[in-house]
Amino acid sequence: SDVCSSDLIKVDGGWRATVDIDQRLMLLDTIFVQAEDRGLRTKVEFIELKGTDAETGGSITQRLEPCQGKSRSFCKPRPGTEGDG
Repeated sequence: SDVCSSDLIKVDGGWRATVDIDQRLMLLDTIFVQAEDRGLRTKVEFIELKGTDAETGGSITQRLEPCQGKSRSFCKPRPGTEGDG
């Protein structure tokens, strides 16, 4: 499924980026982008989001890959298709 939304919220006197994934709010810590240089164009192979579950405080890692047939959209990989990263 697609990442639903992102926002900024105030947490402990500072601002944090958030991402809503599978109806869970993640406080975003890091974003990693794996891309392949193709000369004039760069192909993004996947994006990895790491953060904290806003409700439970647990760690969350979510990998997103380009959606099939959707330009500039990223989706969670189909089960069994994630690489070793």
